[in-house]
Amino acid sequence: MTVQSPEQRMAAADPLISKRLGDYNIVALLGQGGMARVYRGYDARLDRYAAVKVTEAQVVPEADQMDYFKRFQSEARAIARLQHPNIVGIYQFGQAEGVYYMAMAFIEGRDLRTVLRNHSRSGTRMAYAEILRVVRDIGAALDYAHQHGVIHRDVKPSNIMVTPDGQAILTDFGLALHVPEGTIGNTFGTAHYIAPEQAVSSAQAVPQSDIYSLGVVLYEMLTNHLPFDDPSAMVVAMKHLMEPPPAPSTIYPALPPALDAVVMKALAKEPASRYRSGQEFAQALQAALAAAASLGGDAADQETVVDRPDAPPALTSALPPLPIPARRRPQRWGVFAALALLLIVTVAALAGTQPPSEPAVSASTPVSTTLATTVMPSPSQPTQSAVSSAATASADALAVSAPSPAAATAAAPDAAIVLKYDSQSLVLWNRSERTVDVSGLTFVQTTAKGQQLVYESNRWAGGSRPVNALPAGDCFQVYRDDLPDVDKPDYCGRRHAWARVSFIRWFWTSDDPQARFEVRRGATVLATCAIGEQTCAFDPG
Repeated sequence: MTVQSPEQRMAAADPLISKRLGDYNIVALLGQGGMARVYRGYDARLDRYAAVKVTEAQVVPEADQMDYFKRFQSEARAIARLQHPNIVGIYQFGQAEGVYYMAMAFIEGRDLRTVLRNHSRSGTRMAYAEILRVVRDIGAALDYAHQHGVIHRDVKPSNIMVTPDGQAILTDFGLALHVPEGTIGNTFGTAHYIAPEQAVSSAQAVPQSDIYSLGVVLYEMLTNHLPFDDPSAMVVAMKHLMEPPPAPSTIYPALPPALDAVVMKALAKEPASRYRSGQEFAQALQAALAAAASLGGDAADQETVVDRPDAPPALTSALPPLPIPARRRPQRWGVFAALALLLIVTVAALAGTQPPSEPAVSASTPVSTTLATTVMPSPSQPTQSAVSSAATASADALAVSAPSPAAATAAAPDAAIVLKYDSQSLVLWNRSERTVDVSGLTFVQTTAKGQQLVYESNRWAGGSRPVNALPAGDCFQVYRDDLPDVDKPDYCGRRHAWARVSFIRWFWTSDDPQARFEVRRGATVLATCAIGEQTCAFDPG
């Protein structure tokens, strides 16, 4: 019987694997949802990878094809004209092999939906400094987009990527409205994050509609809850239109009144009553968080909130915000008429919409996954993160300086740390009876071609235990990004963090039966591990 390689199996299951779309050879399927799929593509000329989003004509109803492809093209054009460090970059757009495709930059990290889901499961909340960074970065991205005539119209956690260093990047401009061109069709948005005026009609979206959506995101970051929720997306949309949101402190009483005030201003029903820009929003939040920190605040949030002296100057401070169109306060009959129109126009589009705890992926969503390292506190059953794009250049060979000729320490039979690995994953297990520091370790495999596949233990930071204090009997885990989620091994008491990594960091796998990888701490080689043996023990010192 012929045994197929993983690449051959993928190519047989997906006809686009190994095909060429524009400058990109399609390497692997990363994820899919609705009517779109995202692949890993490689541009040999520029030696870089991209997330390639594609959609096929036959999966779109014939009556909707023109509208859908206009939206797909609108997304590409909207992103292409925006060059900002907090907005995903686009490399190429075109049509080939019976599909429309868009090649976007990789973003190494995880989406904010995954971050919030993990906090909710573990009963924790995001730190104040992390929350401020997200609002600051996304606010800057929105200001830049608004000043270039683009309204996002779908700001939500699954469209915000957070890199390992905490930077937030806005993705998925599938519903973007380019003001000079007008709107396309009756696109809606995501009910749990939609501004009241946009719920009535997408054509009524203004820059402050995005501020409202970011306000909902802030509400969720502070409380792990949404201001409005219901199994019916239509009911949620009507609540955004008709009901005042409960103050965040009614859900989490430890929040100070100043934070309530910031959130409620962002969630004002009338656009003119909200913050005029993302920068103004972030400044108000910073002042409120700083006041909370000075008063002691919640012990879980004791992280000093200060301005970042090293932050780049705001790219939007010299430009005025887009004007808010004059808008009369609707009469009561107008609200009900708007609700009737909303019901007729959007019920089909919203069919099957799920609450954001398990968000549905729409046709306009650039299906996302973590393409490089994704570190998460480990739930009992980890959920694959939503597909997104991740950034890297020259990513197939990560250079690390070679250690000085320090002798590798022999792994004693009773060594504290055991590495267990197979073709799918590697587990770092503390089999000792004491807490062990495994921070600062580097795992390096040097291939026959001289390339170095590298992973650092500090990428597990952010789990339920710090890397420098792995409890007895517990573990960390890393596994391949092209495979389904991997369960915690039985011998591990608790898995404190797991990481999904791209193939450039599969240091524990190789087609060469003689291949080895080293475990280093600084200039010292702690262990040389034979890949074929699938286990390796060492003391981290």
